[in-house]
Amino acid sequence: MKIVTAYTFKGKLLTRTLRGALRLVHIFKKNSWSAPPPGFHDDPLRFKWKDLIYFAYKYYFRPPLQDDRQGAVRRYFEQRAPDFTPPDAFIELRKIRLTAAGDLMPYEWVQPDYCRKIWDDVADDFFQTDIAIANLETPIDLSRPSSHVPEMMLTDMRFNGDEEMFHIFNGAGRGKFDVLSFANNHTLDQGTEGVAATLQFLERHKIAQTGAARTERERQNFPVIEKEGIRVAFIAYTYSLNKYTPPEDQPWVVNYIEINQPGADLSSITRDVARARTSLRADIVVLSLHFGNAYHAFPGGHIVDNVERIFQEAGPDIILGSHPHNIQPMAKHNFTCPVTGVEKEGLVIYSLGDFIAYDIFNWCHLPVYLKIAISAGVENGKRKVIVSGVEPAPIYVCGVYNGNGGRELRLLDARRLAERIGKGQAPSFMRRSHTREFRGLMRFYQACFSFNLKDKRRGKNFAYGNIQGPK
Repeated sequence: MKIVTAYTFKGKLLTRTLRGALRLVHIFKKNSWSAPPPGFHDDPLRFKWKDLIYFAYKYYFRPPLQDDRQGAVRRYFEQRAPDFTPPDAFIELRKIRLTAAGDLMPYEWVQPDYCRKIWDDVADDFFQTDIAIANLETPIDLSRPSSHVPEMMLTDMRFNGDEEMFHIFNGAGRGKFDVLSFANNHTLDQGTEGVAATLQFLERHKIAQTGAARTERERQNFPVIEKEGIRVAFIAYTYSLNKYTPPEDQPWVVNYIEINQPGADLSSITRDVARARTSLRADIVVLSLHFGNAYHAFPGGHIVDNVERIFQEAGPDIILGSHPHNIQPMAKHNFTCPVTGVEKEGLVIYSLGDFIAYDIFNWCHLPVYLKIAISAGVENGKRKVIVSGVEPAPIYVCGVYNGNGGRELRLLDARRLAERIGKGQAPSFMRRSHTREFRGLMRFYQACFSFNLKDKRRGKNFAYGNIQGPK
């Protein structure tokens, strides 16, 4: 499978030129960069020239399929299959479902003319839920012009969305999000004024947000949504603000800690989770983390270490990862809640991938969304609320370029698409190049995501992991 697929003549020319230059780098670095450099952090604020070259290398030439521990990270996931079957002693009384998606990004494909049918294949399944969440990776300041991500982003740019773009993000009339994370590396692209404008915009659309604030008091009151008597709190943090940092006089404007650095200071996350458990009386705490390394199949070892520390020191129930653009694996983590002292099972997905976006990097065309069951019941005479199930739904983001400026972007259910292609009934808008790409993405899904997903009923790979790419 190709690593990048440009779709205009200019894009193809630039891609070939960059790949040609990076072939020279490959001669000297192919062994040392077959896995990420130890401790790589993906933070432009701390980049040195060698980091920039590695970033270009992994994007345009060869992304690492290994981790930086000589197989240790993969073995870590193999030992922590995300099986959340409730214990026999647990008596379920009520259940809700949380649907979690990845990044909503302002790529130039996300425009009304190109997205008329983007939700047709997945909206009914995605929005049949109690709570839907994603990461809004752009400010929306209507007083300023929108800024779409071009085919190739070769320089720094500052994102900004608009009403039409957000309508596409938010279900295009087929449903809507309940809460959005707004802590990511583009939060300050339009300054603190852009943050305030975005929060006002989301309030007008009656969507809760977490991760950014206009005042210190607002920062303390992250959202808690109650369904069926189950209270779910949402907290969000980002590892980077690109080349910015929060203003000294407004440190609360965005939740920012350097989570990608080894031994990161996690004290603010610990305080927030404790507040959610106590003052806000949350049964379940969801922590959205914008972190990790873009275009890596696996998280770095130091990232895994920090996540383990977050479970042990702070004790959220669910960690939803975003930023790497492509999917990264899930795992279960057993821990003792530092607030309640209760033994718990935590869920982490290191990256949900780009949900509504269209990057020329092909791995980005296969995000997943998670359908997470949360159950309230009784165990040994005591009330208990647990994560009782998780199902990943892989999505193929299909971008059709018709020439003369004509484009079409769709989110396709990968399970149904595999069945149709297997029967020789591929959608008419898909070309052979899409079929080849889809086949390669299914191999990537099985090798780097679903390898640790098991289904006890079948005694083999999880049902969604059984997707076979077309021959």
